[in-house]
Amino acid sequence: MNRSDFLRMIENSGPTDRQMIGEVSELISIFPYFQSAYMLLLKGLQNTADVRFENQLKTAALHIASREVLYYFLKKEPVTGSNPVSIPFS
Repeated sequence: MNRSDFLRMIENSGPTDRQMIGEVSELISIFPYFQSAYMLLLKGLQNTADVRFENQLKTAALHIASREVLYYFLKKEPVTGSNPVSIPFS
């Protein structure tokens, strides 16, 4: 996996197939304190409805500094449409 593949997964809300999940797992085994990789792994397991998600969530929560960021990353809905809703500043 190279840098552009990793950034593409972040933009597309995580890995979408088992091969990508395997590559992220391999990245975690090489760099065990890489928080972004743990977050992508969790999002990939959630996207594919993998049975390992709950167990991995407990493990990854120990390695991720902000659980609030993790919560919102896992719960965020993908933006649909070409023009997202903008909130005017008042």
